Amino acid sequence: MHSIPERIADCNAGLVPLEISSVTNYAVPLKLFEYISLGLPVASVRNIAISYYFSEEDCIFFEWNDPYSLSTALDRIAENPEVLIRYRERSVALRGRFSWTSEKRKYVALLRQLAGNGPSH
Repeated sequence: MHSIPERIADCNAGLVPLEISSVTNYAVPLKLFEYISLGLPVASVRNIAISYYFSEEDCIFFEWNDPYSLSTALDRIAENPEVLIRYRERSVALRGRFSWTSEKRKYVALLRQLAGNGPSH
């Protein structure tokens, strides 16, 4: 775990492959958030959950069951460095939206709401 940042320090993008099923269609892989927290551009499959949180401006999408779609997405990155720069800037901008500090407030508020707005301990 401690060597991961060093191992991916020279990566230009993060890849989020996911086989879509009735369950995974509603999942957002933690790896996607990890790449964003590192400021890496993300090439990801598209499912219902990922599409809820991320748009075409946020991620480079490919179809999960189409190797040509993945190849096209990776070629787009390799052949157009400006695309990679734009998605890197977007990942950096998204960091705050998905930070634990921000998410913790939402989570605590939800727990309080579910508990009937009781006092916190």
